[in-house]
Amino acid sequence: MENLQVNLNDCIDSLSKAIIEKFELDKVVLIGIKTGGEFLAKRIRKQIHKQTGYQPDLGLIRISFYTDNLDLLYEEPHVDEVIIDVPVTDKVIIICDDVICTGKTMKKAIQVIQEKGQTNQIYTLALINKLHEDNLRKVDFVIKEIDTVFNTIIKVQFKEYHGNDQVLIKVK
Repeated sequence: MENLQVNLNDCIDSLSKAIIEKFELDKVVLIGIKTGGEFLAKRIRKQIHKQTGYQPDLGLIRISFYTDNLDLLYEEPHVDEVIIDVPVTDKVIIICDDVICTGKTMKKAIQVIQEKGQTNQIYTLALINKLHEDNLRKVDFVIKEIDTVFNTIIKVQFKEYHGNDQVLIKVK
């Protein structure tokens, strides 16, 4: 795999500043899509706290495409777990994921949040957005958009899980 030179700390700092400048922080709820989006949301939350002294609320959603038998794919994303312990009504929801491929996971996360309460302020955030014809939606906050073919794999590694931060790209 090729290592894409991206400083994740700088990326997180940039995304945090954009959130601080755009929103009233007491209305912000960061929702991380496990696993990469969870690490991203937690680090953005920590950086916002470091810069402002305020710590936004945090929620997590686990979405998969695989059944318990990893050989079988669901036709659509499947919600495995939702941990959102704060009301979302009238909040600014920012759904965080490390890489957006088709947007199906984001679309499913938006659906889950809308089922939990009325909010017309849902934003999407990602480190990497893979640009190709299958993308379902625009990403509101993104660090890098990469023109790819569908079989390009982009993997973000976070130090919390992998021991170091890096972005890897591989074409199958």
